[in-house]
Amino acid sequence: MIQPRVRASLALLLCSVAAWLNSVAAPQPCDAAEIEYLLDAVGTSSCEFYRNGSWYGPALAAAHLREKRDVLAARGGVATAEEFITNVATHSATTGTPYRVRCAGGTTLSLVEWLSGALASRRHSGAPSHSVPNGQENPLIPVK
Repeated sequence: MIQPRVRASLALLLCSVAAWLNSVAAPQPCDAAEIEYLLDAVGTSSCEFYRNGSWYGPALAAAHLREKRDVLAARGGVATAEEFITNVATHSATTGTPYRVRCAGGTTLSLVEWLSGALASRRHSGAPSHSVPNGQENPLIPVK
């Protein structure tokens, strides 16, 4: 039988480890703001998004990516904007088909390219890490 003092010490240790793991896995405020920026860039764009054989409007695409992000975040798979792009916005988990985006002008890019370009543009512009776009069109269409 474990002594009460040892049991209490073990419980405290386990709680501390759990709290530390949660803080490591959870996105930091700057990372969460960048992920929200990317989701808002998708949702407020005038682009179409390809998933599983169909083209979707920006609102449905953003909603799908948010839902997928939430599922993966619960498993600790989305802590940074880069992890969001790699783990959420790369391809369909169901079919393996890459996500694509088509904006004005008809050029089709991978969603990874589009989001990576948007993230690079945001970081290069010196936008505050807590800011998100306010409904404007995402002006960046990465050039190959």
